[in-house]
Amino acid sequence: MNHSELIHRGWHERSIYATDASMYREVPSGIATPRDGEELRRIVAETAKHHEPILARGAGSSLAGQTVGHGGVLVFSRHMHRLLSLAPPRRSAWVQPGLVLDELNREAAVHGLQFGPDVSTSTHATLGGMIANRSAGSYSLKYGMTDEHVLALDCVLADGTKLRFQKGASRQDPLVEQLTAEVAKIVRSVEHEIDRRFPSIRRNVAGYALDDILAQLRASTPGTFDHVNLASLICGSEGTLALIER
Repeated sequence: MNHSELIHRGWHERSIYATDASMYREVPSGIATPRDGEELRRIVAETAKHHEPILARGAGSSLAGQTVGHGGVLVFSRHMHRLLSLAPPRRSAWVQPGLVLDELNREAAVHGLQFGPDVSTSTHATLGGMIANRSAGSYSLKYGMTDEHVLALDCVLADGTKLRFQKGASRQDPLVEQLTAEVAKIVRSVEHEIDRRFPSIRRNVAGYALDDILAQLRASTPGTFDHVNLASLICGSEGTLALIER
């Protein structure tokens, strides 16, 4: 990673984040612990200038080495772990990606609410990691997986650009409209393969959610993307498409 006051390059700091819950170990080139969205965007923009790979890390509970690599690691659990707002009447909340599931549920329980997915690592699993992995849990067949509870995401693209993905966002933001059109073109080009090969099962967390995007395109008014929510595509993408700011 590029030299910066926001990036730690000491051996000790890098060694701490060289492993996760998997069998893999690789010392990253640097560690960044963004304090807020502005710092996150600065770090992403800076590393993009130098073509440096970066990985997002929540609790480090990944079993397949998703948060281990030779590039830089962005640690969200250090500072970006707040519950930003909770709206019981709308049964919704804005959270930072490093917020732990049990902490969200503790606040929601006061209002008789709970976030649906009940992963076994709820004491330390972060919402950002759950979104990135499309986490489920024992009761997901009844209460749904994480992606089914995501209404909107503020995301940071590879160049540091911030965008909000939610239903109808393409009518409000020209760049979101452009990205949606490009995604729609790709999905439509393999529409028959998606219908033929995507498994029709309740819990499918493999690969990008192209089937969800296709269903949203089909539900949209002809000539529009009014039902498309690109947040559905971010869910399960494991940081390969965008980083989650909130």
